[in-house]
Amino acid sequence: MVNAQLSEVDLSGADLSEANLSGANLLNASLARANMKRCDLTDATLSGATFEAATMTGATLARARLGGVDLTGADLQRADLSGARAEGCVLAGAQLGGASARGARLSNASLSRALAQSADLSGADLTGADLSGADLTGADLSRANLSGAKLKGAILRNAKFRGATLERADLAGADLSGAVLVKAKLEEANFTGAEFERVDLTDATHNMMTTWPAGFSPGTGLPSYDQISEAYDEPHAFEAGAAPHPLVSEDEAPEHTQPLAEDRAREDVQEDTTPSAQLDASAGAPRVELPKISPSRRAPSPRLPVRAGQATEQLDEGEVDFLGLPGQLEEPADDGEAQ
Repeated sequence: MVNAQLSEVDLSGADLSEANLSGANLLNASLARANMKRCDLTDATLSGATFEAATMTGATLARARLGGVDLTGADLQRADLSGARAEGCVLAGAQLGGASARGARLSNASLSRALAQSADLSGADLTGADLSGADLTGADLSRANLSGAKLKGAILRNAKFRGATLERADLAGADLSGAVLVKAKLEEANFTGAEFERVDLTDATHNMMTTWPAGFSPGTGLPSYDQISEAYDEPHAFEAGAAPHPLVSEDEAPEHTQPLAEDRAREDVQEDTTPSAQLDASAGAPRVELPKISPSRRAPSPRLPVRAGQATEQLDEGEVDFLGLPGQLEEPADDGEAQ
C-alpha cells in the first residue's frame, strides 16, 4: 500500500498492524481506535486525520505530515516521529513513553496530560506547545525550543533541558527535581511554586523577569544582570578604604571613581595657596593644587577635576572664576609670598 490514496476514507477500528503505508495519502481520514502497531507511515500525509485512541505502538511516522491531526489518547509508545511536521496536532493524554520525536515540529501542539516518560524530544520545536500536566520524567529535551510553552504542573523529574530555550515558558508548579538545565535560556520563564531540588543550572541564562520559586536562588556561578546593577549602584561602593563588593573585584572598579576618592582625601589636608605642580608619588602624574576657596564660596560637591595648567579667569580684584562659580580668595600672607 505504498503511496496509497486513502484520503477521507473511514478505517475506524481497522487492523493495519505492520502495514506499509509509507508515502500514503490519508488526508482527513478516520482511523479512530485502529490497530496500527508497527505500521510504517514514513513520509505519509496525515493532515486532518483522526487517530483518536488508536494503537500505534512502535509505529514509524518519520517525516510524516501531521498538521492538525487528532491523536487524543493514542498509544504511541516507542513510536518514531523524528522530523515529523505536527504543528497544531492534538496529543492530549497520548502515551509517548520511549517515543522518539527528534527534530519534530510540534509548535502550538497540545500534549496536555501526555505520558512521555523517557521520550526523546531533543531539537524539537515546541514553541507555544501545551504540555500542562504532562509526565516527561527522564525525557530528553536538549536543544528543544520551548519558547512560550505551557508546562504548568508538568512532571519533569530528571528531564534534560541542556541548551534548551525556555524563554517566556510557564513552568509554575512543575516538578523539576533532578532536572538538567545546563546552558538553558530561561529569560522571562515562570518557575513559581516549582520543585527545584537538585536542579543543575550551570551556565543557564536568566534576567530580571525570570520568576523563581520562593526562597530559591539560582546558583549559576555568574552574577545575574540584577546583581551586577545593584553592585554598581551601591553608594560609595568604591570609596578609598571601602571593602570590595563581593561581586566586583578591586581591579574591576570603574576608573572614573578613583579621582573622586582622591578628591575627598585631599580635602582634609592643609594646602599651599600657591598653585604649583607636584608629583603624585602613588600615580606618578603631575597634579595641580588649586587656590584655597573660603568655605562659604566653595563649589558644591561633586568636585570636577582640573587638568594641569588650566587657567582661571581673573575677575574683579580678589575674586576668581572657579570652574564658572565666582569665589573670594583668601587674603594674601603678610610675608609677601607669590599669589
